[in-house]
Amino acid sequence: MPSGDVCRAYISINIKDAGSRNREILTAYYNEKQDELFGCVHETCWQMAQGKVDCTFASVKASAAHNGRLDYFADAEDRESFLAGCCRLTLPLAIHDADIVPAMKDMLKPHSGYLSFGADLPFAAVDHWCPNAQPAHQFGDRLAAERVIGLDALRDEGLTGEDVNVIIVDHGLDKSAIEGELKGTYGGGWTVYPVGQPPIDPGTLKVVRGVSQNDHGMMIARNILAVAPKVKLWDLPIVPLRITNLPKYLSDAQLAFDDVLADKRLASGRWVIVNAWAPFDRSTEVPRGSYSNNPSHPFNLLMSDFADRKVDVVFAAGNCGQFRPDSRCGKYDIGPGKSIFGANAHPRVLTVGAITTHPLWIGTASQGRGFENLATEKPDLVAPSMFSERADRHTRNGGTSAACAIAAGVVAALRQKWAPATVSPDDLKNILRKTAKRPGKPRWDERIGCGVINAAAAIAAMP
Repeated sequence: MPSGDVCRAYISINIKDAGSRNREILTAYYNEKQDELFGCVHETCWQMAQGKVDCTFASVKASAAHNGRLDYFADAEDRESFLAGCCRLTLPLAIHDADIVPAMKDMLKPHSGYLSFGADLPFAAVDHWCPNAQPAHQFGDRLAAERVIGLDALRDEGLTGEDVNVIIVDHGLDKSAIEGELKGTYGGGWTVYPVGQPPIDPGTLKVVRGVSQNDHGMMIARNILAVAPKVKLWDLPIVPLRITNLPKYLSDAQLAFDDVLADKRLASGRWVIVNAWAPFDRSTEVPRGSYSNNPSHPFNLLMSDFADRKVDVVFAAGNCGQFRPDSRCGKYDIGPGKSIFGANAHPRVLTVGAITTHPLWIGTASQGRGFENLATEKPDLVAPSMFSERADRHTRNGGTSAACAIAAGVVAALRQKWAPATVSPDDLKNILRKTAKRPGKPRWDERIGCGVINAAAAIAAMP
C-alpha cells in the first residue's frame, strides 16, 4: 500500500450473542494491534475494551437495525440494559499497513459466531480534520483527551501540580468561577495598562452564563485544572479580543510581561506562563519581519528572560492552518512556513499544535516551519483539542488554545516533582519533544512537530 494511503476496516459485534465476552476479545485485539493502528475513527474500541460504555459511540439499535440508522448514546448509567438494547456494535478503524489485515482476520476467526471483520480497498488518506467537517461529538470527550496524553501516569505518580504557579495570559479570569465551579485555587495577578484604555484588574472577568458557555481564558483555566488540579492560577489579562494593531499590542504586552518579570515572587516557587494566543495577521507589522522574524525584538527577548529566570513558557501554535484557517488570518499568514512566527516560534518556548482524540491533525492549526531567524522546528509537539466535557456535551474545547492549555497542565504537573533548578525549562522542553508519541512518521514534521505529548514517557525520561 503506498505511503499515506489508508485501509478502512471495521469490527462488527453482535452484542446479544457476544455477551460480556466482548470486552475480553477487544482487549486482546487492542493490545496486539495498538502499535500498528493509527487509531480508531471513534473512541469505541478502547472504551468497550475497558468496559466503559458511558461515552459517545456508534451503535445500531435493534429497533433500527433494519435500516441501519446510526444512533448515538452518551452517559448510559445501566450498562447491562444498555447493551441489551443494542443489536450490533461497529468499530471503524483506519489501518495504515494493509499487510496486517490477513493476520487480523485469522486472529478473530474463532469468534466468528458473534464477531465479524471486514476491510475495504485502500484509499487516499484524509490525513487531517477540520471543524464542522463532521459532528463534533464524534471526536471524543474529556476522558478521551486524557487518555491520549497518558494522564493516568501523572495520577499514578501523584502529580497534580501542587505548589506550582501558572500564569494565564489571556482576556482575563473570573476569580469566583475558578474557586467555585472549577474548584481551583486563584493566586492573584497583575493589573495591565493598555495604551488608550482603562486599566484592567486581574480576576475581574465576570462569567455571565457559566464557565461552560463563556470566555476563552476560562476555557484555558478549565483545561489546565483538568490535568493539574492543584496548581495556583494567576491572571495577566493583556490579550484583546482581537489583535488588530500588532505593534500596539506588543508594546502593551511587553510592559505587562516586564511587570511579571520584576515581581519578586518569581524568584521563589515554580512558575509556568501560558500563552494560548497568536497574532492572526501581520499586515500592521512595519517593517515586515521586525517582530515576526526578529529574535532581537524586545518582546521576543523577554522569552529568553523568562527561561533564564527558570519559568516555563508555553505557546499555542495558532489557528491559521492551510485547510480551514480562522477568518481573521492574514492573506499571507496561512499554512506551511507562514503561520508560526514571533514569540510563538521562539526557540526557548514550548509551541503546541492540535490533534483530535483519534488522533488526526486539525486542519485549522498553524503549521511549521517556524520563521528562519527563530526556531524552524515549530510546533514542538501537539495535544488533543476539539473535544467536549463529559458533564455537558455542549461545552467544547477547541483550537490550539485548548491543546496549549493541556500541554501546560502536563508541564505544571511535572514541575511538582522536578524543580527548574534540577530540570531547566530548556531541558524539560527537550524531554517533552524527545518522548512525544509519533504515529510512524519522521522525527519532526510541520503539522504535529515531534508528536503527541506523552506524560508517561516524559516521567520515565526525567532524571
